[in-house]
Amino acid sequence: WCEDLSLERVFVDSVDSDTPDKIPVLNLESKVVQAPKLLGDLVESVIGAIYLDCGEDIMKVWEVIWPWFESFYTSFSEKPPKNPKAMINELYPGLRRVTESYPGDHYKFIATITIATRDKDDKVSKYDFKTIGRDRETAMEVSYGRALHFHKKFLANGPMS
Repeated sequence: WCEDLSLERVFVDSVDSDTPDKIPVLNLESKVVQAPKLLGDLVESVIGAIYLDCGEDIMKVWEVIWPWFESFYTSFSEKPPKNPKAMINELYPGLRRVTESYPGDHYKFIATITIATRDKDDKVSKYDFKTIGRDRETAMEVSYGRALHFHKKFLANGPMS
């Protein structure tokens, strides 16, 4: 069930429907389990259990868990990934970002990222990526991710005419 409710699943489904003509508002309400938090809690629990089972010997814990993380650590240390926010801010230094409370519900937020491009005829096109989420950070993170996916899919080879 987690796969169907994960932020990644909702995100992938949404960005595939984003087109230059239509970028729908993405509402994360009741669809999302914060997968990174959930997985982090799970890993912490497993490592804690190993720590207790090993008689609180931290070196023994490393011997057990290092094989799980070695390839991940090696690949990320050789080529650290940039997060979508940093990449979009570099690509579109004049972007507009707004986070506001959802009307009538102060426990939900609307995050909007607006990127603008200029074509060869100097025509400006603006694209808004709106996401409704339970917290500002998640809503903004998904909006940035959508903007980056859109950039790669439609704008990476130069502005559309």
